[in-house]
Amino acid sequence: EDLSRLRRKLEKQKKVEVFSDADEILMEEIKEYK
Repeated sequence: EDLSRLRRKLEKQKKVEVFSDADEILMEEIKEYK
């Protein structure tokens, strides 16, 4: 629930692009660990 609340807050602040970038960086790090 906290995550969805944070996501909505980010969307309201129109920082969806920043959030997507962070997601991509996380995905890259996960690939490296595997």
